[in-house]
Amino acid sequence: MRLDEPVRSHAPTLLATGPSSSGRGLNYDELRALDDRVAVGTRIVEAAFDSRADSTIEDDESREIVAKVVEWILESPADQTPTPDEIVRHSIELIVADVTLTEVGDTIRAEPSRERRAEAEQEIRDAATVYANQVTLNATGPTEQEIAAAIEGGIHELGRIFGAGE
Repeated sequence: MRLDEPVRSHAPTLLATGPSSSGRGLNYDELRALDDRVAVGTRIVEAAFDSRADSTIEDDESREIVAKVVEWILESPADQTPTPDEIVRHSIELIVADVTLTEVGDTIRAEPSRERRAEAEQEIRDAATVYANQVTLNATGPTEQEIAAAIEGGIHELGRIFGAGE
């Protein structure tokens, strides 16, 4: 992966959340061949959002998640660039955490203690991390359906655990 490429050259791509070029899912070998860690991350996040056709995530929230993933990629040590699989899992983690926090937000905000609110949010983020790291994905690159199932499964599980809809 090239580490010397300016980030600003990707600015239009970072805000895109439209359909992926392939429409069939991800191929890790093709992503590695891009030799551009920002482009890899952007394509993965776009595929994750494409997999959620009925998404309740607003455009500004999706751009924020894209920015968080790209920031995470860029902040990784030069000799430890995240693999496509790690980027997929981190994207799933962020989407699951974001949606779950939205769904249980009223419950969290009702807690009078700021410390407990922060602890509850962190517990959801930690649970999303564990879930994303344990979900089964195709080793050569998940399809959009696999990504969608992973996201929906995570939202359902965390919502059940943390009381969404109650």
